[in-house]
Amino acid sequence: MKLRSFLCSMVMMISAVRGTTFSASQSPNTLLPKKDSTTTVSMGVATNCVIGDLNVYVNIESDKGEDIEVSIRSPAGTQRMMIPKDGCDKESDVITTFDDQSGKTITTGKSGYDCPLGGTIKPWQPLSAFNGQSTAGTWRIIVFNDDKKDDARLKAWRLDFTCATNCVVSGWSGWSTCTVTCGTGSQTRTRSITTPPSGGGTPCPVTSETQSCNTNPCPVNCAVSAWSAYSACSVTCGTGTQTRTRTVTTAAANGGTPCPALSQTQNCNTNPCPVNCAVSGWSAYSACSVTCGTGTQ
Repeated sequence: MKLRSFLCSMVMMISAVRGTTFSASQSPNTLLPKKDSTTTVSMGVATNCVIGDLNVYVNIESDKGEDIEVSIRSPAGTQRMMIPKDGCDKESDVITTFDDQSGKTITTGKSGYDCPLGGTIKPWQPLSAFNGQSTAGTWRIIVFNDDKKDDARLKAWRLDFTCATNCVVSGWSGWSTCTVTCGTGSQTRTRSITTPPSGGGTPCPVTSETQSCNTNPCPVNCAVSAWSAYSACSVTCGTGTQTRTRTVTTAAANGGTPCPALSQTQNCNTNPCPVNCAVSGWSAYSACSVTCGTGTQ
């Protein structure tokens, strides 16, 4: 196969930038020699932004569109074929806009679309491969003409860029008050979207974060049962003692209130005991009051 290559540096035309879109175009009217020749036409783009979407318009005058193969190459060196050889099945021009979003697709051979490829069609290889690259630099359109009899001409081509706008968010707010004072709660901070993404730009990060807080264990206060009944008094009179008790149902922990006394004692039967009279044993009888005749002693 005979291969001839032509490199034509042309002055580009850039439409006014409107928002996040702009176009760069040429009308080079470049000859595309017959007999298996490859022609490369370059166009410099000065405007710099990150590509979010790219459509390419091509106008090629040809007697045999089925013999034309068209590719585009970015300044970064990425190359994608928009229409393959045999992409058309009639002898005519190639005039179309290539857009990944089109519902019309190219097939090759006898089932290919009639030329001219008017309107908008999906490229043979997706142009989304250029997304994320810079628009600035030298772009190239590469045309292969396989027609054995007739030359063709690249009448015009245009790059329609949609610049990607990355999401921009504000700084974080302060953390909210913790939901609890102890025992592990949660608190939240937020940030707002100041610039939403567009054109395939970087999506927004999370706008809310939650973290644990006050993870220290909560104090546990001591808890005790109710008092038992008092025990029997230790004496029945004269002041004795009796006791009542209670038990710990929840032990104090983590600095909680300590347990109170578990036992209480009180006096009981404080009434004086009865005191019975007590006498000594009898003394010996005294001498009789008379020696005779019945006396006393």
